[in-house]
Amino acid sequence: MKNLAKIPTKFAKRALHLEWKLLILVLFSVTFLANVSLLSSPASLSISLRCFAPVKSTFSGGCAPTGRHPVRLENPLNESRIAVCLVGGARRFELTGPSIVERILRVYENSDLFLHSPLDSNAYKLLLLNDAPRIAAVRIFKPEPIPETESEVQVLTATHSPNGIQGLLQYFNLVEGCLKMINAYQEENNFTYDWVIRTRVDGYWSAPLGPENFIPAKYLIPPGSVYRGLNDRFGVGDYNTSVVALSRLSLIPRLKSAGFTKLNSESAFKAQLTTQKVEFTTNRLPFCVVTDRKYGFPPDRFGVPVAALSSPGPLNGMKCRPCRPVCTGSCVRPIMNGLARGWSWTEWTENSVRLCDARRKWENGWEMLFDEVAGKKLAYARNKVWALNMSQCVDGFNRMKRRTAHWYGSGPEEICRQGLKSSQEGRQVRPIPISSQQHRRESRRSQPTTVKPPPVVAKETETKQQKGEAYHRTTLPVVDDGSSPSQSQLHRCRRTEPQMTGRGERPRRQQLSPGHLDRPSHNQARPLRLDPPQPPPNTPYRQTHESGAGTTNGDKRRSVLSERWRPSTDDSRRPLRG
Repeated sequence: MKNLAKIPTKFAKRALHLEWKLLILVLFSVTFLANVSLLSSPASLSISLRCFAPVKSTFSGGCAPTGRHPVRLENPLNESRIAVCLVGGARRFELTGPSIVERILRVYENSDLFLHSPLDSNAYKLLLLNDAPRIAAVRIFKPEPIPETESEVQVLTATHSPNGIQGLLQYFNLVEGCLKMINAYQEENNFTYDWVIRTRVDGYWSAPLGPENFIPAKYLIPPGSVYRGLNDRFGVGDYNTSVVALSRLSLIPRLKSAGFTKLNSESAFKAQLTTQKVEFTTNRLPFCVVTDRKYGFPPDRFGVPVAALSSPGPLNGMKCRPCRPVCTGSCVRPIMNGLARGWSWTEWTENSVRLCDARRKWENGWEMLFDEVAGKKLAYARNKVWALNMSQCVDGFNRMKRRTAHWYGSGPEEICRQGLKSSQEGRQVRPIPISSQQHRRESRRSQPTTVKPPPVVAKETETKQQKGEAYHRTTLPVVDDGSSPSQSQLHRCRRTEPQMTGRGERPRRQQLSPGHLDRPSHNQARPLRLDPPQPPPNTPYRQTHESGAGTTNGDKRRSVLSERWRPSTDDSRRPLRG
């Protein structure tokens, strides 16, 4: 009876357990069918199915949203549309280009690249941008003189500008031309960029550009190097602030109306932002501008410090080069503190800057120094550029052109032909670092050498022993001056002693020095052996010599009363007195 009483209780528990299982199954089925009915593409279906898999995926952050590129959840700016404006000449782009690709373009994979660069012998190095995730527009153009208007001449100054006002106008045209390409791309695709990054082609980035530098309604620039204005070597802001910052040419008339005159690039940039009421802020940034220019060292109050590429940084856009630093640690403080705050001074901390001696050109072995700092990946890109040939260059630019939405200006053939022709005629640097001793040896080998005729060794006659002394009769080659052998110069005897070269060595006969010989050319006659008459032993002798046509004293007779003779170096045949 007890077991019968327990049966209803067990049945109720089992039924309740079955109801929960059935309820879970029904809810799962309804949810699955609802999701399937809302889906419109197979790709979305696969993503939705992934969301229902394994429970652990629910705790790992959920499913990734759809998009053209995989999104990194740790970077909130990957959902924003970003335009990267890259301007300037590509002189050292084999060093700076890979760092821009790795530490800006690949950090923000949803960014579009806009390149505006002049066509020169280094433009072929821009092929490294083929590694960028997305390329929106490229304009590589032949620079032409820009007419200078009255307002531009009044507002701008040529002081401290390497190429005068025309150089400023060319630079402003590069910056504003990039903004025009951005606007055209936006109008074509009917959208507006959230952010615009403006950087230079010659900027080397030692670390990625962080998301903390994107501040709404403010334009961010690096500190220092203000030159009585604002640092214009880099800038990032939203679209509205970037329009003002990049309008370098079109805002000059407004600066004239505001009463500004004699402005350099940095002061004109500050005037643009202040007159248009754009707020700006500064933040330390991990990049520097690679330069080939020479600067005094140590820099004076208004000098320009040049940092070593190996400096820990951040360098905030300082001028830099790969070098062995000559000033580190405590040496840096008095130099940096001595710079004018409103000019070339930049923010720095202890041990963040190492200075180069930039009074001369780049030192030998700078390639090895760069590779040590940049790493294997960037070093490989540098060597890849130097190893390019014409076909590889053209094929690479054709692939880059097919990836680009809009291509303006010069074609791949023209870019590669102009660049590789000058590089093949003679590179400025050697891809393999060599020591200074090897460099001197190679430079001597590269110098033009003159082919010297083989040395003429006078033949020795038989030795005649007389009174324990060795007499050697020597002859010199006949000068091929058109005269007969009978009119050639006769050379006298020379008494020499055997010369010992060292202990246990055979005696070495003394040879005539080349200075006493008239060396014949390759086309002249072979030496003619003429033995002069021998003097009688123990008596002075009298010898006559008929001067030939090649002598300068004419027919003269010389009497010599001496036993020691040496070959005469002039035509007067003077004996040397012993």
